[in-house]
Amino acid sequence: MLPLKVNDDLTIALLKDSDAEAFYNLIASNRDRLDPWMMWSARVQTIEDAHALIERSRTRFEANNGFHAGMWYQGQLAGGFAIREIDR
Repeated sequence: MLPLKVNDDLTIALLKDSDAEAFYNLIASNRDRLDPWMMWSARVQTIEDAHALIERSRTRFEANNGFHAGMWYQGQLAGGFAIREIDR
């Protein structure tokens, strides 16, 4: 399923611990737009918080109960999305 190469420019993949700094920077630079809509973004105040969110996401993915994924545009993390609680 993931990673998924959408086209030559766009890839979707699970976030890895090594993505934490880029993930944090993306959140920090877009905080004004994210925080009103995304409950989780306000809790990511440090790179360590980003590491923790990625770890929780991995745990959810391994339990088959949702995940956060990143979207890489031309090799750079450009955004993401979350799938919460998978009801089977």
